[in-house]
Amino acid sequence: MLKNIDLKLVAIIGELHRTRSVSAAAANLSLSQSTVSMALAKLRKHFDDPLFVRTSAGMEPTPRGAELSELMKNAEFYMHQALEHRSIFDPMSRIACFSCVRRISRN
Repeated sequence: MLKNIDLKLVAIIGELHRTRSVSAAAANLSLSQSTVSMALAKLRKHFDDPLFVRTSAGMEPTPRGAELSELMKNAEFYMHQALEHRSIFDPMSRIACFSCVRRISRN
């Protein structure tokens, strides 16, 4: 398991899968190409798999890379949902009992 995982790795895997290019993924994420390459190297080491291999058509995912891309896509969706979640209070949908107490001071 990656300790202190960088959440950028989730976005990098997704962007590599979408663009099939380290350079395009870096540009789309406003990262340097070397940052994306180093992240991919870190992921390759962790998963003991190349994840993406260079072909004439671009960076193609290995079977493990394709599986990981799908999992990361789901993880990214749920992270966005959690980070964007806002509770909305609707007083018409709440059932509550309130008590009001008035203290009378004795002077």
